[in-house]
Amino acid sequence: MKSAVIIFLLPLLLCADELSDFLKRAEEANPSVQAALQRAEQARQQILETEEFLDSSLYLAAGRTEEDRDMPLEPPNYNQLTGNSLELQGGVEIPLAQGAYVTTGFSTRKLYKDSAYGHLYQNLATLQLSIPLWRDRGFAVYSHRLSAARADYEQALCNLLAVKQDLRHQLERAYIAAYETMATCRVKEEATERFRRLVKEAKELARLKTIPEYQVQETELELQIGLDDEDAAHNAHQLALVALATLLGSQENLELAGQPQALIDACALVPEQPQTPPRDQLLAHRGDTAALACQIRAARAQAERYEEEAKDSLFLSAGLSYLAESEKYDFHSYRKRTSDNLEGEISLTWRRSFGNRGARARQHRFEARVSELLADLSQAELNASSQLRQAEFSCLSARRRIDIVRQGIAAAEETVRAETQRFQLGEGSSKAVLDAQKNLTDILQRQTNAAADLLRAYADFRHAAGYGGEGLIP
Repeated sequence: MKSAVIIFLLPLLLCADELSDFLKRAEEANPSVQAALQRAEQARQQILETEEFLDSSLYLAAGRTEEDRDMPLEPPNYNQLTGNSLELQGGVEIPLAQGAYVTTGFSTRKLYKDSAYGHLYQNLATLQLSIPLWRDRGFAVYSHRLSAARADYEQALCNLLAVKQDLRHQLERAYIAAYETMATCRVKEEATERFRRLVKEAKELARLKTIPEYQVQETELELQIGLDDEDAAHNAHQLALVALATLLGSQENLELAGQPQALIDACALVPEQPQTPPRDQLLAHRGDTAALACQIRAARAQAERYEEEAKDSLFLSAGLSYLAESEKYDFHSYRKRTSDNLEGEISLTWRRSFGNRGARARQHRFEARVSELLADLSQAELNASSQLRQAEFSCLSARRRIDIVRQGIAAAEETVRAETQRFQLGEGSSKAVLDAQKNLTDILQRQTNAAADLLRAYADFRHAAGYGGEGLIP
């Protein structure tokens, strides 16, 4: 089965081409997606399986009878032969999609205890039509089976969509984490560089006897702590890239195409107030809820099927036959025992099962299954609404934090400049400069975290909303 390649486009992409490429690579390599594709293919084959009902069937029978009697009821796969005969039968049964069975057959037999002729050869050709009037009228059972199979196939496609949506969500969060750790590396590198400059200035001031020697040691200590933080940040970035590569089904060493500032810039593309989709769209766009709706349709079709099977059976049958007789084995149209070669018949056949316990029990079982799935759908809808609200609140909170931090950055930068100037003039201490620099590093890191939280919250919101129907499989 060929699956359409789904290219997801997000307004918050840090690097649109890069993320689109990652998404396509992940779908092609991810084992969960491939397994879901094969489950969808199995469900598609189940639809084709139901068509076997319309396949024609050939039957052949041969045998000999002694003093046979016409029996009013025959067991399945039992072909009654003519009494005192040696007979060969054959025929073809053809179900018509309109709801009827057509049977054509041929029989050749030798009657070896005929009172008038001793032995007699007969050749019989028949054409019969049988129409169900109550149970399975219009092949209702076949129709319900086909509806259930189609619903199962749609469910498999929705499950595939759910797997792809979950994979997309994981990939987006891993992608954001990779840029977050990259931005953190930049923050730590800039902090380390500020500490280096401060150490150099402190040593020069100590040489000039402007500040005591212990203040140099304080700056060197903070430099070592900064180097440790920088190394830890680089390690976290490498781990984030490994996690991203794992989702791509790869062990390569990834490198991101964007710059650390892209994390901050992307926040401007996030809508101020994400729009919650209407209920019907929400349930249709999410793979998990759409799959539950398909399961409900399949269970209802099965319940209707077994309700149909519990009905009484009433068949209208009509037939036409041509019989030729001869004392020698040939195909002449003689009439020996019969007055006419051509014969017709019409009949009504009624059958009823005592109790129908099996069909009724199966019907009630699937009705209970429908009720169960409706409850599951209600819970899934509640979960989706909760996820949307949580993501919406997280978006608003992260945006407020970004505004707060932006104001704090300006104040922190001004404080660093002022304390550095005082330190260079010998009016301040290295500790005051170090504290100002650490505050600047902290506020810059808070900006990075708030930006990543905003992007993550918006990714969570779009996942909870089913990505607005992007990637839906027709």
